Amino acid sequence: MSWTCRMVDPSTAARARPGDMWYLPEPIPAHLARLAPEHAGQRPLILVLPGPCRFSVFGPTWSAGGAGPSGWAVSGEPPLITLTPSIDVKGIYHGYVRDGVITDDIDGRRFNDDGRRIYG
Repeated sequence: MSWTCRMVDPSTAARARPGDMWYLPEPIPAHLARLAPEHAGQRPLILVLPGPCRFSVFGPTWSAGGAGPSGWAVSGEPPLITLTPSIDVKGIYHGYVRDGVITDDIDGRRFNDDGRRIYG
């Protein structure tokens, strides 16, 4: 299953589904304001991934070791963005965002329309 990205109003974040994205409204909480150096000056943009997981598009890369020194390469204009490399939320979702579409999980996990994992 894939999900099409779309801009939504931040006030709907509580009901967000995979593909929903929004710019954080001012004032931006400090824990969400961290941007990768190459994206300095950008307004934080949140994208909901399957899981569901909220992902900071312009934030630093991260792994089990913590935040990395740089961010994802981002091209295009929201919602039609492409991120490289793949996004790997360990044990939850691993896939791509290409031309405004979130791909299937490349590790074989399956999700329903709401982005919740299907077991079995």
